[in-house]
Amino acid sequence: MHPAPGRDEAGPVFAFAASRVRERHPVVPVETRAAEGGAIGALVRESEDAVLTVVGTRSSTDWPVSCGAR
Repeated sequence: MHPAPGRDEAGPVFAFAASRVRERHPVVPVETRAAEGGAIGALVRESEDAVLTVVGTRSSTDWPVSCGAR
């Protein structure tokens, strides 16, 4: 999730982020989607049918903050 002022601004932000992930991890499928509302509600809605949802942030160790799987 990355906050953007509006859906129009989200596209370029997601495209840049997805291209960086694809360059570094070419075998990992990457999907981006703009979602309305707060981060928690959007993550819950968007991951409803997911097998795995990974949520993280960059820190001094570059480890994900949390991971979850169903």
